[in-house]
Amino acid sequence: MTAASIAVAPTTAAPTTVAPTTTAPATTVGPPTTAPPTTAAATTAPPTTAPATTAAPTTAAPTTAPPTTNPSVPPPPTTNASAIHLANRLTFGATPALMQQISQLGPAGFVEDQLARTGPDPSVENRLGSFRLLGMTRKATYDRLRDLDSIDLRRELTHLNVLRATFSENQLYEMMCQLWLDHFNIHLLGNGRTEHLHIDYQENVIRPNAMGSFRDLLVATANSTAMLTYLDNDRSNANSNQGVNENYGRELLELHTLGIDENDNQVYTEVDVRNAALAMSGWSMEFDRNDGNYSDFVFRNDYHHTGEVSILNGAWTSAGTSGKGTGDSLVNFLATHPSTARYVAYKICRRFVADSPPTSLVDSTAQVYLANDTALAPTLRHILTSAEFASSEGQKLRRPFEVMVATLRALHSEIPNDPDGNSADQLLDRLGQQNHEPWAWDAPNGYPDEASHWLNADGMIARWNLGVRLARDIETGGDGDRIRTDYSAI
Repeated sequence: MTAASIAVAPTTAAPTTVAPTTTAPATTVGPPTTAPPTTAAATTAPPTTAPATTAAPTTAAPTTAPPTTNPSVPPPPTTNASAIHLANRLTFGATPALMQQISQLGPAGFVEDQLARTGPDPSVENRLGSFRLLGMTRKATYDRLRDLDSIDLRRELTHLNVLRATFSENQLYEMMCQLWLDHFNIHLLGNGRTEHLHIDYQENVIRPNAMGSFRDLLVATANSTAMLTYLDNDRSNANSNQGVNENYGRELLELHTLGIDENDNQVYTEVDVRNAALAMSGWSMEFDRNDGNYSDFVFRNDYHHTGEVSILNGAWTSAGTSGKGTGDSLVNFLATHPSTARYVAYKICRRFVADSPPTSLVDSTAQVYLANDTALAPTLRHILTSAEFASSEGQKLRRPFEVMVATLRALHSEIPNDPDGNSADQLLDRLGQQNHEPWAWDAPNGYPDEASHWLNADGMIARWNLGVRLARDIETGGDGDRIRTDYSAI
């Protein structure tokens, strides 16, 4: 029976919960052959504001699933999206086990199951023991990278994401992690000062907050020394002869929150950009490379602008705040601004519905976002159970990373875990050839999410060649370290 021919059963009952494995990592991993569990581990919610002073914690607080209902928002309709459409949009690609799960749960039940999975899949995380940089502090990562070159770091980061996207049962969670890594993009080799910070940024800033609330995610990125360093805010001294650096203040408004809409309209001015930069001045890091806290967050009072500033014609003002609290106040204000709600709604709708999503869906999604205090689960539920989503089948083109992972899933491929192996090197090389190597996009706006950027002759040939080579088991070569296809499982 093919995946597309599986009937969708009306039941919404969840399959039996299975505890995560605690066995040692295997040499290679292959996708599961049975339906996955339906529950995710419980977590606790982080504070909605950043710490008031000095060093930020080395890891971001975990988050809990946000509230699913709000009295002012009507209950979501039962989705009539097809099984294959759900598999193509909510996951990195259909597998027989995934199609069986959708059949058992029904479309609405599958959406709920994926929304409940708000963190990493333990069965995949248990296989990552050979990754050298996971769990290290920023200082330890800096010291370790003295013995590695940039290709080692890029290969390890890429292979980590390929394994998670290919084998995790928490597929919507992994999709959201990739969305936010683009929304809050950091170029891996952008200014020569962020390489050792990127693993911390991915593991402790983006991933713990990917399915929580946008407010918490925004706060986490604002407190991230990877983001502050990438956009030069760590050295922004409002009291120096050079004055404040506006890079982070600009992207905070333009790319992270208020945005520029699909009609090139914006609500902020150049004065607002400068005032945002003044409010965020002093948000820095520990510069001493011999200090054990090197690259940890530090607030520098002597860099901070103490005069009163405002943005959006006084809609927010620094009056009544001081020190780091000024920036905290601004970030929280921006998270719940109506323009931010619409911009975030547009970005999520563009990812899951269409390159140019219906205005009606964007507007209603923004209302749900605000009514639920920026919580992402009800925001996603509104989109994924909408008539607009159900009718959008065939309206999105997979980008190269997504094509690679979908192919690996469809071929039931086994992939060696080793991030230094030939397989990891070849997969990184293939993504580089298609100009979609993770975190290699120069600009802070992240890789484009429209088909027009990716739909060209060279790109399509590269996609076909990758699929053919993987299907023929010749992509990575070498008997000791190669990707293998289980033809009997297809």
